[in-house]
Amino acid sequence: MTLCCRDLFQLKHFSKAVLLAGEGGLNREISWPYARMTESISQWLHGGELLFVTYTGIEDDDDSLLMLLEESIEKKLSGIVILINDKDRGGIPKIIIDRANEEDLPLFIIPWDVKLIDIIQEIFFKIEQKREESKNAKHFLESLILSPNKQDEDIQTLAEFYNIKLRPFYYICIFKMEGLPNTSNDVEDISRYIIHSLGESLNEENYTLIPMECTNHMTSLIFANDYEEVKKSSDSVEAVFNFVSAKYPNAEISLSFSRIRGTNSEIKTSYKEAFKALSMIHIYNKDSKVIRYEELGIIRLLIELDDVRDIEKYCYENLGPILEYDEKHGMDLIGTLKCYFKNNRHLLKTSQELFIHRNTLLYRLSTIKDLLKRDLDDAMTDLELFNSILIYEFLNLKNNI
Repeated sequence: MTLCCRDLFQLKHFSKAVLLAGEGGLNREISWPYARMTESISQWLHGGELLFVTYTGIEDDDDSLLMLLEESIEKKLSGIVILINDKDRGGIPKIIIDRANEEDLPLFIIPWDVKLIDIIQEIFFKIEQKREESKNAKHFLESLILSPNKQDEDIQTLAEFYNIKLRPFYYICIFKMEGLPNTSNDVEDISRYIIHSLGESLNEENYTLIPMECTNHMTSLIFANDYEEVKKSSDSVEAVFNFVSAKYPNAEISLSFSRIRGTNSEIKTSYKEAFKALSMIHIYNKDSKVIRYEELGIIRLLIELDDVRDIEKYCYENLGPILEYDEKHGMDLIGTLKCYFKNNRHLLKTSQELFIHRNTLLYRLSTIKDLLKRDLDDAMTDLELFNSILIYEFLNLKNNI
């Protein structure tokens, strides 16, 4: 919930502006508007500002504008707005346009008879409004998921206090960003990009979006007017995930969803569901890195257990001989058996996924049968063994969390 360059077109006094270059950077966040008063700007700006400059069309002005553009790139400004005379609108040098496009730095032109004070005042107001909305949303969500369980009336009171519009149906989704340097600002940049993309996908008429950033997680509480709308919104969230994953290929991004609910009293439970689903995603080896709580199957039951000693015993009774064999011989018969079950006991598909010869697979399966003294052609046996493998992976993951 921040003001980005893309949002400028919605402002009354920015209606005559034209985007000249840098379309790829329209999601840049605007920290503050700044009207250029000196030749150099570096010592006066911190980064993220929207810079306003005038252009006269004389040759010296072209050189000055190019130097200013390089300064803006170095200082990581959000964009540049050039106040320009109508006769000079086509006179911005191509080198400046190309450089702005290269750096995805939004470059706008606007008639210089537009009152600058009106534009800046409107931007000031929008920035403060967005910041207040963002702060309220964050405090609202923190109060719900980090405080003791709230009753319906407490949630209603909180929503009124923070000016949050509640709707009948909702769910929680969590984006997790990994694989980035701890000193990098990439996590923050990705989170902001996700928030802005979600805001564009989920219009305010049909949805209420409440995001919250925390370390490398971006949590969103999403309300909708009816069940079909809320289901549709989850597809939009997944589309945003796919787009962001493609845009930031160096980041390992995963996404989880809670169940959809129609009662506001269980928001904290929904958060726990999404968080637990996210922590279990590796058990399912999903290529898409997207998981929904309802997809967890038997793991949903295991997650809620406080005492896991009985299921540890159950798991070892079924898989003990294989586990001991793997540890002693450096094998992965457990992985082979899971892959075999996942591929519906199809020998060719299993051997292809494991990159082994069919005969090697047959040998491994024969070894497993001998160790377990179980019939792998029996459906109930297979079900019990597969559940035991899921339990084994769950216990391993639980011990490492």
